[in-house]
Amino acid sequence: MSRIKGTITPSEYEVLEVMWNAKKELTASEIVKISQNKTWKSSSVHLLMASLLKKDLVEISGFKKTTKNFARTFKPSISKSDFILNEALEFFHNDLDKFYDMLIEKSSDDVLKRTKTKIEKRLG
Repeated sequence: MSRIKGTITPSEYEVLEVMWNAKKELTASEIVKISQNKTWKSSSVHLLMASLLKKDLVEISGFKKTTKNFARTFKPSISKSDFILNEALEFFHNDLDKFYDMLIEKSSDDVLKRTKTKIEKRLG
């Protein structure tokens, strides 16, 4: 799991959500079209994509023929679950003991028993 470079803005997160939900490579124009409840302009999405590229959260995956030109296609370079785990660890300042303590406190006995079995299996 890679570390996230810097913080992420709410708009960047929303673009990632669109990409995670699409489950396919998208051009910036396709992101604008899919995000009908947003009033994003193409130029705004291009800026967001540049920022996400710089943070290594998306990558260029290819090119797609549009009406007159070719457009870059993008895909997330991190899964949603890895992103959320990164955010949780960042919240706990990478203190896994605190993170595990919170998970244990919030878990039911059934979940704890299944987790114990998985840990014992992993440890051999």
